[in-house]
Order: sequence, then C-alpha cells, then structure tokens
Amino acid sequence: MNFSVEPNDLKLIRKIVTKYRRDIETCGYKADNATQLRCSLAAAHVNGCRSDLLKLLDSPSVTLCHDVAGIHKCVSRETGELTNHFWPRCALPEANG
Repeated sequence: MNFSVEPNDLKLIRKIVTKYRRDIETCGYKADNATQLRCSLAAAHVNGCRSDLLKLLDSPSVTLCHDVAGIHKCVSRETGELTNHFWPRCALPEANG
C-alpha cells in the first residue's frame, strides 16, 4: 500500500482530522485515534479514491463527518481501496473512473 502523500495534502489531512474530532459530537460519530484517521484518509487518497481535500475541509460538518468516518470504516487496511461500496461526497470526479 502506498502512503506517499504530497506535503500540502498531508497538511490538509491534518486539518481535516482536527476539524472532524472537534465536530464529531454534533454529527454523532465516535472519536477515533487521530493518527489512525490520518492514515486512513492518506491511504484512501493515494490508493484509489482521491478526495478534494480543500472542499472536504471547507464542507459542512455533516459532510466532513460522513466522509471521514466512512473512509476510516471502509478503507482496506491491505490495499488502501474503499470497500462496502462506500464513496465519499468529496471524492474527485476522476477518482470514480
């Protein structure tokens, strides 16, 4: 599995996780480990489901929480690809083939 995230993307992923952990109570999701969340987002982003990270960061809490929690739950720990037919709302169009 590839974890080679561009430095600017990594900064955005860190901000996304910070916002997610701040907003989770509003959305009803659980507080997962920040490092695990960052790894899940990075794995999905570089292994088949590129997200519009800036759009995700700027999105309403409900969208951000949906995407982060869904990616974290559905990312394959072996390949980085998303499973269970989950597709993030902020995925880039070209990520869907």
